[in-house]
Amino acid sequence: FPVTITSEIAARYLNSDPQTIRLQARKDSLKLGFPVVIVGSRVKIPRIPFLKFMGIKTVAPRQIYRVKRDECDD
Repeated sequence: FPVTITSEIAARYLNSDPQTIRLQARKDSLKLGFPVVIVGSRVKIPRIPFLKFMGIKTVAPRQIYRVKRDECDD
């Protein structure tokens, strides 16, 4: 499973704009409420901390797969 998700995926769950997430990550990532990793011009979001931020307390492999699977079904 991928360790990180993109700002596009996070934006779908947050009902937000991916560019807004990227800009905030660069300006003051602490205000997002979840960790981000900036590599060059890319913003990556660690999957498990993001799921916890969204209210999923225990992350089993099946839950991680379900989130990834939801993205594939679009």
